[in-house]
Amino acid sequence: MIEIKGLDILPYYKELLNSKKNYSVINYNNKTYILTKEYSCFEVDDLEKFETDFKNDEFYSTNFIDGKISELVTSEDLLVYNHLLKRYKAYFIPNELGLIFGCLAVRGKDCYITTTRGKKDLLSMCFVKNVDHENRKIQVLKQAINTFGKEEKSTLNMPLLDYIFKTNPDVKAIIHYHSDKSVGPTLPYAFPGTVRDSIRNVNTNFEIEHHGQFILIR
Repeated sequence: MIEIKGLDILPYYKELLNSKKNYSVINYNNKTYILTKEYSCFEVDDLEKFETDFKNDEFYSTNFIDGKISELVTSEDLLVYNHLLKRYKAYFIPNELGLIFGCLAVRGKDCYITTTRGKKDLLSMCFVKNVDHENRKIQVLKQAINTFGKEEKSTLNMPLLDYIFKTNPDVKAIIHYHSDKSVGPTLPYAFPGTVRDSIRNVNTNFEIEHHGQFILIR
């Protein structure tokens, strides 16, 4: 559980999940904290700057497109995805509400295979044909699979993952999880799924402040 010493933030988090906001501001003991839907909670010294940066940023949106999964991924691609999911399963830990954070993305024959967002299990997967960074669009196949057989959006981190894949053609998969253990250089925080979070020039394992670790598999 993320903590503010002396304060139970779970009620604040439940309220945030039921709202349309991306974050909540908590003032406690003369300090200001940001609580996000991605289950991050951190202190900010300059709230005005934080909120200005947020307002000036832009989120990507999802377009569902037609396509045949069998033409875009191979059986070997799916085997790699399932192997890595099993290998790193212990890193995807549910929080108190059963939500699982972190993600896996594998470069397939002609699309990406990824975990979905807002997940409570690792059974669902999503097929991403492309991310259009100019128009801020994530192109997801309509045949996305989940436990209930409905269309699912890709991981919120998909724009960042796509940018890494495109600038590192030798990277075959990316694992993202939340941990206190350092894996490489730390980059400044930005909301997942935004332009500021996605256009990052990296070629090695790294972590994002208040967000988590990213492992590049070659």
